[in-house]
This record gives sequence, structure tokens and C-alpha cells, in this order.
Amino acid sequence: MTLAAVGFIFAAQPVSGQQKALCYDYAEVMGALARNASEAKYAQGIIKGGKLRIELWRTNDGSTWTMLFIDPWGRACLIAIGEDWVSSLDTKPLKAGPQLQSED
Repeated sequence: MTLAAVGFIFAAQPVSGQQKALCYDYAEVMGALARNASEAKYAQGIIKGGKLRIELWRTNDGSTWTMLFIDPWGRACLIAIGEDWVSSLDTKPLKAGPQLQSED
């Protein structure tokens, strides 16, 4: 699945009629990420006393990922989409590309 296909999930009309952030009904986003991008929730963090959270969704191999902000009204707002998510739990090497420089 390409980033363009994942981005297509967020091309529909937002839940509210306002054009602020790309926010949609959380249940709809969950279904779309699972069906269209083969992504599942990988991690989440609770902020602001439990009223807000950040979620990371990704494919099993981390080839694509989506980061969402979930508001108190049950809307999922797109923060970012990308490729090649690697965590300390993964053993797959990064693709060739920019490398972080150590500050020795």
C-alpha cells in the first residue's frame, strides 16, 4: 500500500463542516486504516489527564504508519503518515537513507 492510498483515507469530508484539521469519526478511521491500509493500532499515549490521546497505527512490518490525535469528542485527527516505522522492538534494518549523526 502506498502513502497515496493511505492518504486517500483522509480525503473524505471532515466530521465537522469546518476546514480546520483533518478530523473524522474515530470508528470510521479505525475501519479505514484496517481495510485500506492493513494497519493496526501499535502504540498509544494518554495526555491531558486522560481526555486526549495520540495513537500510532502501522502495518505488521512497519512499511506504512499513521499517527492520530484522538480528541474528547471521539474524532481522530491526522497528524502524519509515513513509511518504514522502526522501534526498538523491531529487528528490521532501516532502508538506506539519511542516517542520524552521533554527537561525540
